[in-house]
Amino acid sequence: MRQDFVSQFLGDVDDENSLLKLALNRGWVNCVGIDTNRKPVYAFFHASFQEYFAAKAIDDWHFFLNHVPKNPSQGTYRIFKPQWKQPFLLWLGREDLAKKHKQAFITALINFRDECGVWFFQDQVDKGFYEYRAYFLAAVGIAEFRDYSRADEIVAQIVKWTIDGLCSIKEQARSALQQTDHTKVIDALMQLLHSTDVFEITRCQVAETLGEIDPGNKNAIATLVQQLHSTDKYYEITRWQAAKSLGKIGTGNEKAIAALVKLLQSIDVHQDIRIQAAKSLGQIDPGNKNAIAVLVELLQSKNLHKDTRMEAAHSLQEISTGNKNVIVALTHLLQSTDLDKDTRMRAAYSLQEIGTGNENVIAALTHLLQSTDLNKDTRWLVAYSLQKIGTGNENVIVALTHLLQSTDLDEETRWMAAYSLAKISTSNENQIAALVQLLELKDTDQNSRTLVLKNLVQIDSDNPQVIAALVQLLELTDIDEYTRIYAAENLGQINPGNDLAIATLVQLLESTKVDDYIRRLAAKNLGKIGRGNPQAITALVQLLESTDVDDLIRILAEQSLEQILDNNHQFAVVKTLSGYQLFDDDCYSVLWKCAQNMPYPDFYQAWHQSNVVTRAMRSLKKILLTRII
Repeated sequence: MRQDFVSQFLGDVDDENSLLKLALNRGWVNCVGIDTNRKPVYAFFHASFQEYFAAKAIDDWHFFLNHVPKNPSQGTYRIFKPQWKQPFLLWLGREDLAKKHKQAFITALINFRDECGVWFFQDQVDKGFYEYRAYFLAAVGIAEFRDYSRADEIVAQIVKWTIDGLCSIKEQARSALQQTDHTKVIDALMQLLHSTDVFEITRCQVAETLGEIDPGNKNAIATLVQQLHSTDKYYEITRWQAAKSLGKIGTGNEKAIAALVKLLQSIDVHQDIRIQAAKSLGQIDPGNKNAIAVLVELLQSKNLHKDTRMEAAHSLQEISTGNKNVIVALTHLLQSTDLDKDTRMRAAYSLQEIGTGNENVIAALTHLLQSTDLNKDTRWLVAYSLQKIGTGNENVIVALTHLLQSTDLDEETRWMAAYSLAKISTSNENQIAALVQLLELKDTDQNSRTLVLKNLVQIDSDNPQVIAALVQLLELTDIDEYTRIYAAENLGQINPGNDLAIATLVQLLESTKVDDYIRRLAAKNLGKIGRGNPQAITALVQLLESTDVDDLIRILAEQSLEQILDNNHQFAVVKTLSGYQLFDDDCYSVLWKCAQNMPYPDFYQAWHQSNVVTRAMRSLKKILLTRII
């Protein structure tokens, strides 16, 4: 704020009795520089000051919201702009305003209709995008205006959405619960917790939410402990959910810890539930010996399902860093020739996660690497783990060098040894040189190239040699599509917006000569490197408009669009997607993101610009679906 502007309202800075002098002395206003005329420029100490004064200057709530349903361009929708949220809350907190005005404003918010959307599944989506936004604002607003007549109704609705809504809606609903009147939220959750009309698994979700809103809530934890012994028809999933929820809200609670320990020790409990119980126990009581012992026991069981064993290894990785028994169990798992490669890979990964800098793990893996009766796949897994945790370790370097020099081993194993040596070297230049050399070998297979590409970026993403190698690789005509995709992904990550990388992925996405799997990878990776790129956004939108696209490709395209979409392209995306029914969460989340960032009149205009044919098809789908339902 320039000095002459401030002086109009607060007086002259040289006047000791002026409000400006008082504000400066109190630190409410500060001089932050000078303008081109060498005069002071002032700013408030904190944005809350200007937000408060803005709220004091607003007499009519229509300043925030003046809805013109059929022609929003003539309305006022400041309420949906982030910078007006705090003035809105401060306005509701003013004691000099009549309650009837506050009442009318919040009522207008919960009754807001945006006329953007055709909704089939009313149990999950029962409002338009801006209708949800308005409702969430109303929920936050009642924390300032607690006398609102329908406050309990609002809180009950928000609670319902945290349980039944789509993912995007649930996320915002949970955020609204954290910001609204906590007393009313706790009362609503408690009422739902004790309701006889609620499914047991829903009761677990309610208890979890209650524990998040009111940390350490005894009723929430008691409910979850009770559900650990559920006997309803969905008892297995209910007990699993209860165990998971306790891991989020039961930190340090003795009853929660005791209940999970008891569940672990029960022999008639499904293994997946025991694993989740162990994982949760590790979260609320880190390093719990009972949890680790049960997981190790499961890991060593001969009759364990592959997926369960892998989950047990993953859980141990999270809760047992440095535990010797775990290291021994995972090492034995890695050596077992009776298990599939995926399971042993999981053991190797878990070892590298818990073994970084751990001499026991490094020693065990180094000893295993030198074994003469080790099969090829296991040796690869051991070398892979050592490259992650053995940086600079002389014993590891010696073991890998010996492996590299061995004439009794196949070329692929020796290649892996060279690759691992490059990774654990402490010199970036040596690492890059070795990896680039491996990349240039004509007989390097696809998997090996992929490993090199991923790790070149991790070593030194700003190194010109790395960028040059990736560019050179993309310009080759005889590399396979997989290598091309990974090269483009890595180039796009270390050199954001790289036109060659994005063009490569778009070309693969639009190609009719590659299989669906390649197109899925291209769609997915555009979401990683195509932020704000018009070519990437256009390609993904065109893919969504196509009628002969694989469903999974469409889902990945929608997810990538959500990641890379910027303000300049949101209008076109809304215009395109509004012509399709919102059957999947991914499509909905793209539009949801647009609705969180676009002015309502712009969104409304884009939504209603979908072409007549598309709208007719949408109406036909609605009629057919209604008949089916």
